[in-house]
Amino acid sequence: ALETIDLDWLSMLSQAVSGIARALEDLMSDWFDVSLLNHVVVQHASMFGEDWATPYEVCWQADGTANCIVMPDVPHFETRHFSHFEQTLGHSCKGQTLLYQYLGTYVIPCHEMLHIVQHLHGGLKDSDPRSYAMEHDASRLNYVLLWHVLQQADSRLPVWSKWVLMLEGINRSMIASHRLNHEFGSACCDAYRCW
Repeated sequence: ALETIDLDWLSMLSQAVSGIARALEDLMSDWFDVSLLNHVVVQHASMFGEDWATPYEVCWQADGTANCIVMPDVPHFETRHFSHFEQTLGHSCKGQTLLYQYLGTYVIPCHEMLHIVQHLHGGLKDSDPRSYAMEHDASRLNYVLLWHVLQQADSRLPVWSKWVLMLEGINRSMIASHRLNHEFGSACCDAYRCW
């Protein structure tokens, strides 16, 4: 059971981030200096220990200025964190949330590293305060980047892992689409299309 395995979450994330940095440097170095990606630091989110902070404690974040990716502090999850995933994503047990986080150490950093690339570029400006242009662009490219990274990581990961991780990406996309269409309603979709 995942609940009894002692994982070094930051080491796993750091390994994934290094692979992503190599892939982005291979893809972009001829026209854009992304060498700082080789120095991205990974760390756990701060745990405030209060109910109001739970949604913030389970988030992933990229900080381009600090050249850092922050992941949830999974080893210090409490009942309220698991309850959050039960309420928001329908997870039925702690193991499901732990598997979600484990797969996330590969699926999510591609998106976050693309935010750091956006920061390094520096010239990406969007004057519309309602815009999600940066999120949109990072979300459009992250699974393409993940596939590229997984192709390069063949010797470091089990052969089945690239298929499982890509399937997880598809699952997460389908869940997000379902939530967008059923929980937020057509007004949200219309606003996105208008944007």
